Amino acid sequence: MFVVNRVLDTLIGVVLAAVVNLVHLPRKKNTDTLFVSGIDDTIIGSEGALSDFSKVTLNRLIDDGCKFTVSTMETPATVRELLPGVHLKYPIIVMDGVALYDLNQMKYYEVCKMESRNAGYIRELLERNGYCTFINTIEDHLLVTYFSSLGNEAMKATYYKRRISPYRNFVKRSDIETDSVVYFLFQEIPCKTQGIFLILGKKRQYFFCFRY
Repeated sequence: MFVVNRVLDTLIGVVLAAVVNLVHLPRKKNTDTLFVSGIDDTIIGSEGALSDFSKVTLNRLIDDGCKFTVSTMETPATVRELLPGVHLKYPIIVMDGVALYDLNQMKYYEVCKMESRNAGYIRELLERNGYCTFINTIEDHLLVTYFSSLGNEAMKATYYKRRISPYRNFVKRSDIETDSVVYFLFQEIPCKTQGIFLILGKKRQYFFCFRY
C-alpha cells in the first residue's frame, strides 16, 4: 500500500508540474519592440558558452513572437559558434556596427566599408612599422581575410583555429587591394601598439578598439 501511495504521489506531482508549465495566465505580448542584446558577459557567461537554459528560453521567446537580435564586435562566423541552435530571425549587428548580417540568408546588409585611401594609409602605416595584419573585406556577401604573412604566434594561433570554419575565408596575398576593407586586425603585446594608437588617434576619422 505504501508503494502504491508513493507512486500516486509521484504521478500527481508530475501532472501538476506539467500543468503549471503549460498553462499561463493571459497577458499582453510585446511584439512591437526590437530587443537587441550584447553577447559577451550578457547572454554568454564567463564560461564562454550559452547555457542550455538560456538557449531554450531565448528560442521560446523568439518562437512566441519576440523580436530579438544581437550586437557584437565579432564576425557572423563567431556568432554562429557562440549561439548554436538559437533561432535568430532578424539581422544581427556585427563587427561593432560595421554591418548587418542575416544568418538565415547568409547575406550582408548596410555594410560600412572604409574609404580606400584611409585603408591604404593604415595598411602602409602598419607595414612601415613592422606590423603584420589581417585585412578583413566583404566581397559578394563573403567575409574574406587577407594577409601577407603570419608575423607572430598569436596570428598563427588565430589563423589555424579559424581557417577550418566554412564561414571564414583566408587568402594569403602580398598585393592586397583596399577597396572593400571593413577592418584591420593585428595582434601584438600592448606596449608595442601604443605608438600606432597614438598616430591613429590624432586622426579623428579612425576608430579602433583593442582587447587584452
